[in-house]
Amino acid sequence: MVFRSFLLLGILYLTTYVAPAAAQDYAPEGLQTEVARQQYLSSLEQAHQELRKLEAPILSEYGYDSPEHRELLTEIRQRDSALLVAVHEYLDLYGFPVRDRKREAALRKRRQALLKQQQQSFFEAYQQLPEKDSLKVDSLVKAFQFDVTSVGHTSDYRGTILLILGVDTDFTSRCATIAYLRPEYEAEEISVLSMLTYLRHTYQLRFGQELDIAPGTTEPERLSMYARELSGCW
Repeated sequence: MVFRSFLLLGILYLTTYVAPAAAQDYAPEGLQTEVARQQYLSSLEQAHQELRKLEAPILSEYGYDSPEHRELLTEIRQRDSALLVAVHEYLDLYGFPVRDRKREAALRKRRQALLKQQQQSFFEAYQQLPEKDSLKVDSLVKAFQFDVTSVGHTSDYRGTILLILGVDTDFTSRCATIAYLRPEYEAEEISVLSMLTYLRHTYQLRFGQELDIAPGTTEPERLSMYARELSGCW
């Protein structure tokens, strides 16, 4: 009962106090310095992750498709819509962040170390779960997925932008975004994996399935295949 009350208070706080009410609350105007732009993008990342942190405990307490879970998903979609508008406005004003290869190498090393720790923690926690307790397994998996997704985004502002662009569920909008991202990819400001992921999810949104690709195909080859299938965007 105490946990339930605490959880509901947490949801109420995040959805009524923390979350801005509209897209203009994330307006990126007036960011005159690089530091100001970095702080702004960091705040967008925090806003993106904030409500998602509640999903694992809500699933553990109430389960999938419960009223509490549906309410949270609605709040996440509303916030995602506002953040997506903000990122597009940011790109219009300031362009795509220039790649910092030294920082990227340091982040990659840090990410690998954190992922190893998280995998170990996940397996240890999984082994301690009661058998056939699917609700707790679902909650644990969701928490692990959230942790893995969030690792490495901090201070990687290109990653933050791609993370938020990825929430777009409109094919026409994503198609226009692909045309914008392609020169950044060709200038090596976006990694092969990041560009491939965006193309793959866009294809799934358009066709409702994965592209049939033979095992052993390299990431650049996969990217080229998705680009051909999405030639009107690419």
